[in-house]
Amino acid sequence: MKKLSIFLTIALAAVIYSCGNGSNGSNEQKADSLATAEQPNNEADIKQAEPQITLTVKSGELIRLGFSADAGNTQVKIISGERDTSFTVGRKSVKINYLSSSTQMIIYGDVTEFACNFNYAKLTALDISKNTALKELSCCDNNIADLNVSKNAALINLDCNRTHLTHLNVSKNTALKKLNCSENPIKSLDISKNTTLTFLDCRATLLTTLDLSKNMALETILFEEPLNYLDFSHNEALIYVFADIKKKYILPIIKSLPEYKSKKQNKREFECPDFGLSDKYYNIAEQKKWNIAELAFE
Repeated sequence: MKKLSIFLTIALAAVIYSCGNGSNGSNEQKADSLATAEQPNNEADIKQAEPQITLTVKSGELIRLGFSADAGNTQVKIISGERDTSFTVGRKSVKINYLSSSTQMIIYGDVTEFACNFNYAKLTALDISKNTALKELSCCDNNIADLNVSKNAALINLDCNRTHLTHLNVSKNTALKKLNCSENPIKSLDISKNTTLTFLDCRATLLTTLDLSKNMALETILFEEPLNYLDFSHNEALIYVFADIKKKYILPIIKSLPEYKSKKQNKREFECPDFGLSDKYYNIAEQKKWNIAELAFE
């Protein structure tokens, strides 16, 4: 990925369960230390338990997980093979490394935020369809070729970059505000139903077209080749654009940027490669109250 500005760094920091840190931090611990009970599986209880998240993993591996819930002391149970571990979570994120005892891991409980980042080839499938209350999902850096979020209408934040996804359908996620699907071989993306979307990162995909006409709440977008052109004429809330594209597309995009008429509004930021743009580009942007930043990408 290219080096980004301080402006964008601040914007990205707002995304919960960021995929930017793959190290084992001091706030992570093995699930055994959090367990209040660990005992043989009770199949009758398992069948009745709801909601649930199911992972397909490599047996005998430590799996990185993160949880939080809307209510304090929310009971969470993880079952993997012969292991049955229970603990409680609240609004503060709990991060653990859990040793899998089979190729399936089931997580029960009213979890509203879930993370399973940086498991790479150890995590190959993720089913969240039975946790309809899930609001935030971060599953970056895994080998998940398919992700079905059609049952998760409450989803607000979705971070699924670098997961090997070939397609993504978010048409049922009408509450979605932040979407990071970058670095996936996705060829098409329909966000026409995501009218509350404020943040979109779709860099390093196979997208060549994207319709933003219904996304009037959009504030931040990052994109790059082969998605060379976007029409921003309907995106009046837009404040930041990162566009790593060919020079010939820069001027048409600047012309499509929304104009800000309020004297109280600060200038918006348009970042692109360092092409040595002429005054013509800067003058048009200035009239619309946009600042152009040409970056020397590494």
